[in-house]
Amino acid sequence: MEYLFETELREEAEKFIKTLVVAGIQGRIAPDGFRDYLVKLSISVGQKSFGNINLYYSPNKKSFSLKTHELKEKSIIPELETAWASNYPSKLMTQRAPEGNQLASPMEYEAYVDGSYIDGPIGYGTLILKDGKSVFEIGATVQIPALLEMRQVGGELQAVYTAIEWCQNNHVQLISIFYDYEGIERWATGSWKVNNPATQAYARFIQECGIRILWNKVKSHSGNHWNDYVDHLAKQGSQSQKTATSNVTDELSKILEKARDFVVRLQQESITADVLGIINGQFVRLTVRPRGQVDIYSTLKRTPDEPYFSNIPDLQLQQKIATLWKSFYRGDTVPADLVPKKVSSLAEVEHFYAIMSPYRDCWFDFSEFANALSRACENESRLGRFALILQNAHDFTTLETVYQQIKAEGKY
Repeated sequence: MEYLFETELREEAEKFIKTLVVAGIQGRIAPDGFRDYLVKLSISVGQKSFGNINLYYSPNKKSFSLKTHELKEKSIIPELETAWASNYPSKLMTQRAPEGNQLASPMEYEAYVDGSYIDGPIGYGTLILKDGKSVFEIGATVQIPALLEMRQVGGELQAVYTAIEWCQNNHVQLISIFYDYEGIERWATGSWKVNNPATQAYARFIQECGIRILWNKVKSHSGNHWNDYVDHLAKQGSQSQKTATSNVTDELSKILEKARDFVVRLQQESITADVLGIINGQFVRLTVRPRGQVDIYSTLKRTPDEPYFSNIPDLQLQQKIATLWKSFYRGDTVPADLVPKKVSSLAEVEHFYAIMSPYRDCWFDFSEFANALSRACENESRLGRFALILQNAHDFTTLETVYQQIKAEGKY
């Protein structure tokens, strides 16, 4: 029996698999991979398996969407998203920098980028300046497989990726990028041939990113203060895996555990968040739906009780999360105006019900909804209800029926 929209999904899957080949990624339709409205693709690079991605079809919008939540290894997501975006160029805006690299006057936003390879790990450094003052900087190790094969050049490209993604998250439309490796500009503008998957993906990303870039070549080790500074960040990143102390690791692990509990606290405030984990051994990242991020560091410059926000334009929401986190992390009493009202044990169920209802007709893992239902009625003696919940974690209709039953009983 054919699943709903299997033909459309198969055509789109085969089209995307061809795009992935260009990026050096193998994709294939997973065994028994079709469901109504979706198809699963198994993703691998060489002998390494990254897990599955899902392609969904919306008949109302007549459009497809990519979901990566089933991947076992998340580092490949940027490459997958870039490949996916290349199938829909009409939806993206391309802006090219003017020729020449001399600025008549300083730009409001400038980025310095560099890469480093020192005996194993590949590092990258990205520095963003606004009106000459640092607003973002990072030195970290490269994680994307295709970039790792390029050693220092892979670090250079990752540094540019990071700068552009920062611009996208912070609504910056024009930036001047300073670099000391010529290929960064040459591949982006097409004056050098892109002859491997990594440079092809990079060129496509720059052309479709929607950010206008002014390229500025800086001679390496020429005494340029900011270029030397980002060179230090890149070297720091390449050594971070080797030199990270056990104290930093322990502190980030503690923050990670706190963050997992904090997500539950945010749910009480009707704020939906997830914990991504420790990123590059430097900070713990939370995602706040629909697209925001909260990064929690433990450094001399940025202490754990000072979260860093990106792509959350609502300043009141930022302030609320920051206040809640500071109190939660320190173990202080939460300010009275932020103490949640007492809620029924059904509140968590209603939270996941609202989130997962749009996917009711899809083959989907509704286990979070099922687990919340189990917790809501964990004190009752009806073992049959527990069994029904646990056996139907992928059946939204059955879970919804149980939800409506316990809601009608009014005991929770």
